[in-house]
Amino acid sequence: MDALILSLTPPQHKKYLELLKQDTVTLEFKVDKIEFENYSDENINNAKIQIVACCEALMNFAKSDSFFSAKLSKNEIDKIIPKYYGAINNISNIQRELYREAITVSGKIKEIEKIHIDISKNYTDFLPYKAAFGKNEKYEDEISRIDSEFILEIEKALAQKKALANELARISTICDVLIPSFSKNSSRTADTPRFKSFNDTEFFNSVSSFMEQVKSI
Repeated sequence: MDALILSLTPPQHKKYLELLKQDTVTLEFKVDKIEFENYSDENINNAKIQIVACCEALMNFAKSDSFFSAKLSKNEIDKIIPKYYGAINNISNIQRELYREAITVSGKIKEIEKIHIDISKNYTDFLPYKAAFGKNEKYEDEISRIDSEFILEIEKALAQKKALANELARISTICDVLIPSFSKNSSRTADTPRFKSFNDTEFFNSVSSFMEQVKSI
């Protein structure tokens, strides 16, 4: 309890000193139960499936007889060019959809932050009472109950915020790291826009690596 008293802000400490002068107090602290709508990562997972499908379509051009070592003929390269640009265009569209999902998730995080601020403010108002009457036999049970309820709801808000932040991080990894890296590497190894020095091994390696990284997110 001494640690709590020492941690009080000046306004809280002033209230604490006022409470010490009172023989009886009314503990009018109602802790609202937070109910969060469960977030579904279906949109993120669907985006991953679509990206993987784009990659698999490109991997179909890799020669299976000697896998990456076999070089594509000019005719085969000509056939992969529209498929490559189609995949890049589709992945860009998926990226835009994921950015829209990120806006939705960010909005949910802001809502939780507001809830967390409101609960924390009420808990701040309660702490002088806890410091003054937490060891008072008349009030200690009620103080303990209220304190536990506050902490539970605060932890729920923080846990929900963390979970959504993790989803936001998944989107950011795909959109801001993996997709730009893949676009750069695949373009370099395919030698776009001429496709004159198409590097079979490195190109299909970049596609395969990108696909596996997306799956792991």
